[in-house]
Amino acid sequence: GIKNLFDKQLPEMGASYITRLVFDLMAESVFLLHNGVITGAIASRIFPEQKFIEIVFLAVDMTYQLNGYGRLLMNFLKNVNQAREMYDI
Repeated sequence: GIKNLFDKQLPEMGASYITRLVFDLMAESVFLLHNGVITGAIASRIFPEQKFIEIVFLAVDMTYQLNGYGRLLMNFLKNVNQAREMYDI
């Protein structure tokens, strides 16, 4: 579902590139459900030795944009990584 959202919202990225990064073993994805449908997602890669993360993709379905869902996902990701003592994004 996350891959499909990124494919739809980020068409210039290419399906193979999105697939490779979403299924990377060092990547984590967080998604937001609205009425059982994935409406937003953020994918990031973790670099534990360097203590930072890289945001690879962030997308919100165009139907749900301007509702603060992107901000909600970013804040969640920041809070999770601060708990891991990783402060650089």
